[in-house]
Amino acid sequence: MKERIVLDRMALADVSVEPSKMAAAILDQIPDLKAPVPVEAIAEALGIVEIRIEPLRNVEGALLTTPERGSGAILLNSESPRQRRRFSTGHELGHFTNIYHEQTGDGFSCSRGDMRASNLKDADRHRRQEAEANRFAIALLAPVKLCKAWLRQAPEIAKLQDMAGKLDLSLEAAARRYAELTPAAIAIVFSQDGRIRYVAPSRECPRLQNLRDSQLPPGAVMARHQQGQSQPEPSWIDLDPQDWLRDPFRGELTLETLAQQNGHAISILHVDGESDI
Repeated sequence: MKERIVLDRMALADVSVEPSKMAAAILDQIPDLKAPVPVEAIAEALGIVEIRIEPLRNVEGALLTTPERGSGAILLNSESPRQRRRFSTGHELGHFTNIYHEQTGDGFSCSRGDMRASNLKDADRHRRQEAEANRFAIALLAPVKLCKAWLRQAPEIAKLQDMAGKLDLSLEAAARRYAELTPAAIAIVFSQDGRIRYVAPSRECPRLQNLRDSQLPPGAVMARHQQGQSQPEPSWIDLDPQDWLRDPFRGELTLETLAQQNGHAISILHVDGESDI
């Protein structure tokens, strides 16, 4: 049976439109919240009258609504995996719940690039709005109270996979959220074809070199598994701190890497030691 949630939208009227606070205020109205967060039921309770899934070109999600946000409809790309559609739903709800977000024409149309925006202080209004919508989405789908079980454990890729599965998020989104919340000194490294796309450091991670577009060290990524074989285990290698950190460092750096499809890989940079400054 379809899950139904009742939310008091009037109680949200006085809540700060800061994305994390708005997401928390919504989730606080749901007793006994469990993972995965029922984002579609939340959308319905907020006034989304339809969520339609169909093939889209250059668009991951769209929101049709009025400036007053009395009601709305969400359109999702059927070509995207379910976890990405869940995030896109949360993203569009981020626009829907923030009355200061300006729409183009009859609504919002958000690309894959928009779903990666992260600078909440961007001078460009559009990019800032997209970053705020992303902040709302991850705070809604991976609230701190549901992430605590993993944050208490040692950082390992297996833990990130479990977190992603339980929260029904992509591994990339779950890993970024973990890096944001963990007290451990780590960084999550995202790469494709052996070249680093971007890095998400934790608060306790020492200052990193500019690693974007750098090559992963030889041996970091195991050969991708052959069809019919089990998933590969993560590979571990030791690193030279001078290649990764800006400041002198006393300790050890290791890189745990899991090969994925299409040349993608996810790594955890484990930092055991402290900067010598």
